This record gives sequence, C-alpha cells and structure tokens, in this order.
Amino acid sequence: MVLGGERRQDSARAGVEAARGEYVLVHDVARPLVAPELIRRVLEAAREYGAAVPTVPVVDTVRYMDGRGFLRAEEVSRKGLVRIQTPQGFRRELLRAALEAAEREGLYLTDDAAALLAQGMPVAAVPGDPKNLKITHPQDLILAESLLTN
Repeated sequence: MVLGGERRQDSARAGVEAARGEYVLVHDVARPLVAPELIRRVLEAAREYGAAVPTVPVVDTVRYMDGRGFLRAEEVSRKGLVRIQTPQGFRRELLRAALEAAEREGLYLTDDAAALLAQGMPVAAVPGDPKNLKITHPQDLILAESLLTN
C-alpha cells in the first residue's frame, strides 16, 4: 500500500515506484465495474506492445460550446475519436520513465497513457467496455447500481 499524491500522476508514480513486477495496471477507483476480461485484454496488449489502454468509440455528435452557453456551428469529427478507460497497462519501466519526464516538463496528465504519448511513445488501443463506466455524477451511481442488479 502506498500513499497517493495531490494529482493523479503523483499517485500513479508512487504506485509505479512501489511495484516490483515487469508490468503495471493503473485503474481508477471511479470505475468499479471493470470486468476481468477487460483486465486480461489490457495486460495481454501491454505485454505485446509495452503500453495499452481500453477505448470506446465516440458515437454521439460532439460540438463545441461558446462561453455564453450556446453551441458553435462547427462539428467535431468522430472519425477515430475514442473515449479512454482504465485499467491502463504498461511495462513498468516505460511508465516510470514517462512519468518522470512529465514531471520534469511540468505536464499535467489526465490519464497515464498521456505520459508516454507526450514522449512520442506508442500506446495500443484495445476494445473497452461500455459497462466500465466512470462514476462522476450522482446519476452515474444510479446507472451502476442498475447494471449490478440486472
């Protein structure tokens, strides 16, 4: 058990430093419905490619909003656009080095793969799971509870 940090990347770095295995998986506590099969997919891809994250294609129309609460006319293309999930899997030394570089460069990371991507390292995408939802808002908890009871 290790003490987390102020930022996500601080917590990830503490965990990576404490880990002793060749591979690490970093998972959000906000995603309690992760399936064992998703964990296996990520780990297998991390072993093959060095880094892997689960992704889900964006299917909704995406638009920008202006500062006054109105939609802007331009539409964001969904082609190739994905939502990133956890767990994210890495060869431990790759992630450790990338997190250290991100710290030196003063980067703020919203996920762990961003540390590798910022260093120009490839990250494999594996099929995610729509049920692996992130509990962010009260209605997300209601949805999670319904998935657990059905």
